[in-house]
Amino acid sequence: WMSGPYRGGKGDREIFREGLMKKIKKGKLVIADGGYKDREDLELSEMMASPSEYDPPELHNFKSRARLRQETFNGRIHNFNCVSDIWRHGTKKME
Repeated sequence: WMSGPYRGGKGDREIFREGLMKKIKKGKLVIADGGYKDREDLELSEMMASPSEYDPPELHNFKSRARLRQETFNGRIHNFNCVSDIWRHGTKKME
């Protein structure tokens, strides 16, 4: 799932709430880093499979690999200037 770009000042949690959160089926979890934990927001917290000291080693490794894949993807988007360059085609090809 990709969305944006968004202007500075809009946090990941807010973007998630406005878009992706509505697409997650009830009972499914999203792997996220610890920054998404929010004891005040139970609806959001119940959807997050954040790192936990109580995770068994296999689950800990699974979550770590998933987060690492996302960070690798984000790094490649940045390194290849995918976000800063102007695209030559319209948005129709992205749909």
